[in-house]
Amino acid sequence: MVFAIVFVVLVLAMIKPVWNALHTYRLAGQTKERLHQAQAEHAMLERQVRKSTSPPMLTREARRQGMISPEEEAWVVNGIK
Repeated sequence: MVFAIVFVVLVLAMIKPVWNALHTYRLAGQTKERLHQAQAEHAMLERQVRKSTSPPMLTREARRQGMISPEEEAWVVNGIK
């Protein structure tokens, strides 16, 4: 009888640590997934930075903003809608 009471007390004492271990294990998996997503996003952003500093990309962006190169002549056309 005493053995049964001690056994029940020990089992009850182990419930919270086991629960915490399982919770931590699940959180670790979720954290790893978020880490992989962040690493993939970082790699994509690094590629965009390398691409955006290339001369053709800078020229395209400058044209999109209406800039011209120094050897070109600017013209203003009125009445275009």
